[in-house]
Amino acid sequence: MVEIKSDSEEEEEPSEFGNIKEPSDLNNLLQEAAKLKTAQLDEKRREYVGSPAFMQNTLHPGDDVKSARQAAFKDKLETATSFKSEGNERFKAQEYVDAVAAYTKCIAVFRYFEDDGEDRPLREVFGASNEDERKQVLELLVSCYTNVAACLLKTEQNQDVIYACDQVLKQSPENIKALYRRAMANIGLEKQGGTIYMDKAVDDLQVAHKIDPKNREVKLALQKYRKLKGEQDSKDRGQFQGMFGRGEIYSKEATEQTSAPYPEGPPIPGAVQRDGMWYDGKTGRILI
Repeated sequence: MVEIKSDSEEEEEPSEFGNIKEPSDLNNLLQEAAKLKTAQLDEKRREYVGSPAFMQNTLHPGDDVKSARQAAFKDKLETATSFKSEGNERFKAQEYVDAVAAYTKCIAVFRYFEDDGEDRPLREVFGASNEDERKQVLELLVSCYTNVAACLLKTEQNQDVIYACDQVLKQSPENIKALYRRAMANIGLEKQGGTIYMDKAVDDLQVAHKIDPKNREVKLALQKYRKLKGEQDSKDRGQFQGMFGRGEIYSKEATEQTSAPYPEGPPIPGAVQRDGMWYDGKTGRILI
């Protein structure tokens, strides 16, 4: 006789997903996997995500930039220099957005983000065959980043100005223009409600002034913002001290009771009394 099992007695078949028994468990697992994948991509793309828009635009170059990248070094440098010249003309015409676009094309010939599927690394492909050619590229990049900073300062994109100046100062630590423009960007952030930017601005101006004491623009800015910083520091100190100077912690009556002399005289031999308090004559310790 064949025994027929009820539905409740049917043996449970193993799942191809191991211990996952409910659809909700599978969904949770997939969601966690997606989060992990996203976190991994964010880590790989951190430099790209943290870069300003003008640098992110190097990920999608036009045909003219693509062609320049494939050219021989001499032609590549010549094309990149023409992009920079276009940026200069746009800047003179106060067309700052277009100027940034032109300078970015110059940068993108040699330095650009590349999409390889998951990662978006920053590439530097100079195509230089010797140190002199490499130096020419670096000088061109420094010039373009410096000019980008000037454009972005005009449009008050202060964080992006700082990024551009940082790129300059990595290659040219004593670049006066980059130090000055980064200082002005930090002043702009201070005006927008920042708290630590004035210190950074004054630091940059001091470095620039030390490098070139005769630079009038730097000198005047340093005098102005050093004075403002001093005034702000004094104000902050006053507010800090005021936190501890409002009212009395103990009542006058309690103070008098605490400082009243011992009725039976000195608490220990050699004790000294000053202002109603007893002190150990040898150690100066207050006696309670």
